[in-house]
Amino acid sequence: MRRRGRLRLVHLLGAATLVVGATAIPLSTHHATAVVAGTNAYTAVSPTRVLDSRIGLGVPARLAARSSFVLDIGGLTPVPTTATAVVLNVTATNPDGPGYVSAWPPNVEQPTTSIINFESAGQTIANLVTVPMDADGNVAFFTQTGVDLIADVQGYYSPAPLSAAGRFTPMTPTRVLDTRLTNSIHTGLVGQGEAVTVDFKPWGVAADAIAVVLNVTVTEATAPGFWTAYAAGAERPVASNLNVTTAGQTIPNQVITPVANGAATFFSQNGGHLIIDISGYYTGASAPVLGDGLFVPVTPHRLVDTRDPANGGPAKPGASSRVSVPVGGRFGIPTSGVAAVVITATVTDTNAAGFFTVWPDGTVRPTVSNLNAVHANQTIANHATVPVSPIGFDFFTQTGANLLADVTGWFTGLPTTGSPSGPIPKPPPVPAPGPGGPPDSGGYLFTFAAGPGATVEFNQADPQFVPFHWNPCKPIRYVVNMNGYDESFRSIITDDIARVATATGFTFTYVGDSTFIPTNADPWGHPLVQFRDGLAPYDIIISLANETITDLVPGGLAGLAFPNYFRFNGFDGRFIVSSVTIDMGDIGSHDVWAGDGLGPVLMHELGHSMGLAHVPDDTQIMFSGAFPDSPNTYSAGDLRGLYLVGAKNSCTNFGP
Repeated sequence: MRRRGRLRLVHLLGAATLVVGATAIPLSTHHATAVVAGTNAYTAVSPTRVLDSRIGLGVPARLAARSSFVLDIGGLTPVPTTATAVVLNVTATNPDGPGYVSAWPPNVEQPTTSIINFESAGQTIANLVTVPMDADGNVAFFTQTGVDLIADVQGYYSPAPLSAAGRFTPMTPTRVLDTRLTNSIHTGLVGQGEAVTVDFKPWGVAADAIAVVLNVTVTEATAPGFWTAYAAGAERPVASNLNVTTAGQTIPNQVITPVANGAATFFSQNGGHLIIDISGYYTGASAPVLGDGLFVPVTPHRLVDTRDPANGGPAKPGASSRVSVPVGGRFGIPTSGVAAVVITATVTDTNAAGFFTVWPDGTVRPTVSNLNAVHANQTIANHATVPVSPIGFDFFTQTGANLLADVTGWFTGLPTTGSPSGPIPKPPPVPAPGPGGPPDSGGYLFTFAAGPGATVEFNQADPQFVPFHWNPCKPIRYVVNMNGYDESFRSIITDDIARVATATGFTFTYVGDSTFIPTNADPWGHPLVQFRDGLAPYDIIISLANETITDLVPGGLAGLAFPNYFRFNGFDGRFIVSSVTIDMGDIGSHDVWAGDGLGPVLMHELGHSMGLAHVPDDTQIMFSGAFPDSPNTYSAGDLRGLYLVGAKNSCTNFGP
């Protein structure tokens, strides 16, 4: 197991584990120096209802199918006539059937974009939307299907070439609260009529920030009802952010809520579990006067639609797939100086229940989600404020779906560049084979799984002892599941396999990629008898993953090796299968060749898969703790152990 400074160590079946304390940090500490035309600062307001067709507010009556109307927002309290764009929480309720709603500034042609989708008659569903307004403060709406619409103003953008307050500061997406887990904020279901207050300052939000940008998910809802977010200490507004329509439902929505002293309150009408992920905040008056983090609205346009590959879009992505979406130079967005974009992310034709994530292209996918599908063939949308790289952003689907993204504006500043740890450096040299003959000192131990939660460490000092090992007469075949993580990490896997091959003398053969995700219930993907008899298509599966998609690395565990063995009568014990699962959510942003990065952690786990146990020697990779300056390749003791489970053995007496 690997342990990083101030981190807690856990031992599971020969696994290296790393528990990381999550701290959200700004994605960039730099700022744009040039003044950009058309920039705007954000003003947060107490949620205010400006549209409710059920009572004739903003529009006389319920909207008919394929109808449009113009809502006059500018000049209405609290939005001034000078505002250029408005942030609304739009709720569709009691539709006649499936359909969508569009919103745009009425001085341009209606775009082929959408802000909210409903799937069935009678459904109630909400979505946040950022909409540019015309010079008179108007926003146009179109509905495909007859429906009632409700809109609550959350804030607005107004012109500012430079500003202290109202600048968006992107942060590494971080889970702040999950009431399903034990935590210091709230553990267990939020009750009927209960309000939960969350202080975001420990996650890096400034005390005078005016608003935080969150993805809020309600799951295992107790009963139908609404949820509302507002500044801590303020009176609860007559507004909502999410709507639950059935008990047990899971529903997300982006929430940009005002905060007071860095805190916000979340009210539940009828109860459920609450999950909150933070992805940024808007600065307050004490921040420097700068030009970065300011918003530039654009006419809504569709950036990607995988249903339409003939027009340049990729085909429908399958399970554990990602689509790279270019941003710069499209639809009024410049090729440089873009830190983030505001989109409506929509998934449709889903293959099954699953989650979806958007994040900067070329960086590690965070362990949070932006959308959740709860069944096959679902269509659902969510607003997202996405930091971008110079290329753009990535859109990941866990189970497969068509992916759409509609842009309504962008933020000034420097993009996120490459991996969070910078370019992947040159790896350390591949080690030489272990020393020949019996080892002359300690520094290694052998182990194998003896049963659930148990290991056995053999006495390697016994000259009669032959450790369990892989069949040296056959190549060890391995497959890789990248799980949508950046392809640059593949070279680390290849390099680490080369180190193990050199140290053991085994031959490793890459036999392809896999979409199988190891779990506790099924850690290998095939029955053990197939591995024993050589009928399985691979021997080791290496999976880059995180705790949202597998239970093998819960609670911040960095990685887990899960080997199994078989002993043929009269012959040496044989390892027949292993899975290696790495939690990229914990280590993916570390320097890949630091002692606590992907390279050494994967080497540690591969060491377990070869039959090595932890050692009480911090100069070895197989030591149970790791710091950034720990060894980043196998040391003498590691090499002795690997030699004894590999190169020392021959085909003689190995059995069938």
